[in-house]
Amino acid sequence: IASLNHEQEFLLMQKAFYASDSKYILLDIPSRTGMLKYRNRVLRTFVFSTTAGRRPVTRNTVLKVTRKIDGQERKRMLLFGDALLIQSKRSSLDAGKEKRVPRILIGPKDFAAIYYAVEQGTMLHTGK
Repeated sequence: IASLNHEQEFLLMQKAFYASDSKYILLDIPSRTGMLKYRNRVLRTFVFSTTAGRRPVTRNTVLKVTRKIDGQERKRMLLFGDALLIQSKRSSLDAGKEKRVPRILIGPKDFAAIYYAVEQGTMLHTGK
């Protein structure tokens, strides 16, 4: 019953994203894989790692991109409030508030594709 409830919640979330006509990111935390999707199409699949081997966010969490930090290639990142930060594996660490935020690290080519595809307000869902 629990797995069916989880699947139902996931399908309802996808239906809401489909209706909003915008891109969104899905993360499968246990398998460390993700997808950039638009409606029902997969635009990009990627694998990721997390910092310190800990789970960055809980399952079934929906977050919004609150800020895109631009600049040099190694300093670009996507911030999801104080809950999560996504950046390239080759990024340099900056001192400051972002240093304490859990990180998801993606390969440089995949991160570049995702970074330029999403905008502020893009949704992220952690599932499975």
